[in-house]
Amino acid sequence: MRGLLLGLSRNPIYQKEIRALSRRHRHLFGPLLVLSIEVLLTAGMGIVGLSGGRITMEEAATAYFWVSLVLAEGLVLLATPALASLAISREHNQLTLEQVLVTPMLTAEILWGKLAAVATEIGLGAVPALAVASLGALLSGEVDYIVLMVAEGSLIVVLAALAIGPGLLSSIIFRKPATALGTTYAVALGAYCGGFILLGVMLDLDVLPAQTAEAFVVQALVRGGLCLLVAVPCLPPCFRRLSALRAAR
Repeated sequence: MRGLLLGLSRNPIYQKEIRALSRRHRHLFGPLLVLSIEVLLTAGMGIVGLSGGRITMEEAATAYFWVSLVLAEGLVLLATPALASLAISREHNQLTLEQVLVTPMLTAEILWGKLAAVATEIGLGAVPALAVASLGALLSGEVDYIVLMVAEGSLIVVLAALAIGPGLLSSIIFRKPATALGTTYAVALGAYCGGFILLGVMLDLDVLPAQTAEAFVVQALVRGGLCLLVAVPCLPPCFRRLSALRAAR
């Protein structure tokens, strides 16, 4: 797997992060977590079957769909802020930032390497969970679930961007990893919860329809749009701040 991940990009910063990731075996955490949850779910349904209950294929597929979807979103929402906020502040803490700043690489290449490494580590857990959720949606036979899968899958990508943007910015601004981590979680969770609050207002005003396929798409667009409004403005300051640090050297 290490060779496959290293082949995704020739960026030296990305390669360094992936090598550190594989040395600590962190690349196995996401897949093993997803596998453990799915095994527990399968065991639970098996116990229900042995105790006399009857679970149809559609019910089992629906259970796999919802559990995997929530797991993927939870992984992205909880793990991405931690990884992004430590991207640069960890270099401060380990006294290796100077080596990064004096490299002949462009500032954009440094940021891209850090961003790609965080996205890769998150994807190792989120992609298997989304794959199981997609299979559950197809086997359930519910068209609304398939639409929801596409909408939520797109939203999860936006959620990752939400956490990576403020995470990288706070990681550059704050030297202490704990401060960067707390700031990132506050911004990311605030925007995430703000999306639900906005949806609640829209539902109270009857702006959104009932829980149909169209409603799922609208909800993903509203929540995703709010996340992008928070994440995208953080990227230019990341570039300027890191450029200023390099110029000071």
